[in-house]
Amino acid sequence: MVHLFLDADLPAAKIAVRVFPIFSVAFIAFIFNLTAIGYFQSVEKVIPSIGFALLRGLVFLVPAFILMPMVCSETGIWLALGVSEILTSLSFIAYYLFNRRKVISAGIIS
Repeated sequence: MVHLFLDADLPAAKIAVRVFPIFSVAFIAFIFNLTAIGYFQSVEKVIPSIGFALLRGLVFLVPAFILMPMVCSETGIWLALGVSEILTSLSFIAYYLFNRRKVISAGIIS
């Protein structure tokens, strides 16, 4: 896949080939996040939808792109997207659990 976009002799291509499998794991969280954001849009919960879209595209992603290369050198830039997506997924789960507990304690769901 990498060689479709980069010449195999380039240093960037060698790094990409090495870390692409790690980068690919981010797509699991990516699919979950897009599905959850789409769900919130479909049930007209605009604030959570926008909030989670901002988390994955700005709030978590920008610091991840800055911090991950400091932690993991050139591999860190490839991990930044995955870190952002995983943090967003964890935020979805926390949001769900918090709101589920609130609904259950109100006696709406038994």
